[in-house]
Amino acid sequence: MITKTTCKMEKMFVELEKDLGSLVEDEEKMKKLSNNLQTLNNIIEVLKQSKLYIQEHESSINELH
Repeated sequence: MITKTTCKMEKMFVELEKDLGSLVEDEEKMKKLSNNLQTLNNIIEVLKQSKLYIQEHESSINELH
């Protein structure tokens, strides 16, 4: 009886270790996704600022052509 219980506990422990490993991997993926999202937001902001700059200086830009 004790052997069966010990065996079950060992199997549960192995499963818990696997779950913990998966959680750690998921956390790392989430950090990467968060960093990628921040990078995309930065790019969008630069594009918005570029658009505003172009709109503000459109007449000067047209004169160059």
